[in-house]
Amino acid sequence: MSPCVGHPLYMLPSCSQSCSSANNVSTSAPDYGTDRFAGFLAKLTPFGWGPLRQLGAATFGHPPFRRFSIFFTAIVLWLGVAVPAGYAAEGCQSALGFKSLYDQFPAIVGDCVSNEQDGGGGTRIQRTANGILVWRQIDNLSAFTDGAHTWVNGPFGVQQRGNDQRFAWEASPAPGAEPPAKGIFIEVGKQSLTAYEDGRIVLQTPVTSGGPRTPTPPGSFSVIAKRSNFIFKSPWPQPDPRWYPDSWVNYALLYERTGYFVHDAPWRSVYGPGTNLTYNASIGWTGTHGCVNVPYEAEASLYQWADVGTPVVVMP
Repeated sequence: MSPCVGHPLYMLPSCSQSCSSANNVSTSAPDYGTDRFAGFLAKLTPFGWGPLRQLGAATFGHPPFRRFSIFFTAIVLWLGVAVPAGYAAEGCQSALGFKSLYDQFPAIVGDCVSNEQDGGGGTRIQRTANGILVWRQIDNLSAFTDGAHTWVNGPFGVQQRGNDQRFAWEASPAPGAEPPAKGIFIEVGKQSLTAYEDGRIVLQTPVTSGGPRTPTPPGSFSVIAKRSNFIFKSPWPQPDPRWYPDSWVNYALLYERTGYFVHDAPWRSVYGPGTNLTYNASIGWTGTHGCVNVPYEAEASLYQWADVGTPVVVMP
């Protein structure tokens, strides 16, 4: 995906000019030479500023507004880009979510060079020595971008992504204009699973993950395959204490190629905190053998909702 498309927070002028859209909004405005200005404004704005991009195509593209669009673009460039490096506005300070991000990553965020201001489109912005801080009303999230990468303070703490990407727990700035962002997030420490789609929780359930001898590995994965009426066969020979008999499940999502699944477990009745550390006499094992066990109803819904390719993030 081109770095110009998606959700650019503070996209710099060096961004490739071959992009034909911002936030997947059509750029088929009348050819008066001003669509370039509206497009550039969209790239400058935090999280992708769809409303201003549409305004540019619908308004700035007409002859009576051409001179105004050029003037307005110059003002935005002066306000948003031309602040000299190292300049600090007298008495500027960060507050609330912006201060939280700075306090956690001062070297990345950098000192403020302006006070917080209205960014339009339901956003608040603040320039720093290293980039721009952004708050967005649509999902009440604060973020920082250095022009290429974005750090977003979300439900699982601060996470980093590229400017052309979007976490599933971030609301879509232009619903319907692009495929929905889905994601499955597993918190081993809490023994919980949460599925998000465009910033909305679609499913939340307690789970049981791998025990001390066969832990569930953390990391970022994705659904590789979906299996129903599936039989698990032990990869360990019977003398091995990890061996288990053939085990049938209703639904299973393979997310790691060596054999880690998210699946229901007919042999299990209790899920949630501590179950990965509790001995289960029915299987003669503590926790799971590495997979993530999910209650039947939740797994049935998850199986229908998830697609091959849906991200799966396993956190400690």
